Amino acid sequence: MKTYIDNGETIIFEKTYTPKDPANSGYQQFLEEQAKGKAELVPYTFTWEEIRAQRDQLLIQSDWTTLPDAQPKPNKEAWLNYRQALRDITKTYSSPEAVIWPTKPA
Repeated sequence: MKTYIDNGETIIFEKTYTPKDPANSGYQQFLEEQAKGKAELVPYTFTWEEIRAQRDQLLIQSDWTTLPDAQPKPNKEAWLNYRQALRDITKTYSSPEAVIWPTKPA
């Protein structure tokens, strides 16, 4: 049985990314194999390395909020809490699949 990985908008098999689009022939092939019991779809599981990389990008994107002359003037407390929650991700959750990302302040 072939195991495909569900990556949200795509399915992955042997490093080939196929969009979940009924008009896509690769996706049609997967659906046919699945219907015949020859293929299964499993959810993608993140690694801690991927979680840390995403967290680091979110921290970089919010660095501007720590500047004293940031414009527009950010809600400093809300941004500090958000950034701390990002830094605590690896301490807060026991597995990468359990991670719930904090909401970015408005």
